[in-house]
Amino acid sequence: MDSKSLRIYGFESWINLFELKINKKILSEKNPENKPVVYVLKLDEKFGRLFGKSDILYIGYTKNLEDKIYNEYILGEKINEKTKTAKRIHTYLIRSGYLGKVEVSWIEIEDYESLKKKLLEKYGKDHHELPPWNRQE
Repeated sequence: MDSKSLRIYGFESWINLFELKINKKILSEKNPENKPVVYVLKLDEKFGRLFGKSDILYIGYTKNLEDKIYNEYILGEKINEKTKTAKRIHTYLIRSGYLGKVEVSWIEIEDYESLKKKLLEKYGKDHHELPPWNRQE
């Protein structure tokens, strides 16, 4: 499973996170009603997995895309004890230098939990592990 295989679900356009840092209006323009979304973070190149290769780093969902991607992941705001994943992703993006190498795509969907679960199961079946940034603490 890679980002190209996600087109069947509607993940078609990707936005570089560095561009979002410069212009956060992109998020509100592309998701004006701030509906629940399933989003995917991908690297600009494929990397090895236990089985095969992928460019998918993380599969998640949120009810507030701007808050999650811009405020938590890019700026590192609103991070606390309960947001360990957001802290880890922010660290990868900023301190480890991935900000300009990672892109995000999302689809608006009411049943976001089911789609996230389905995508993680598919990824697990294809690669015998979760995406690297979805790992458990």
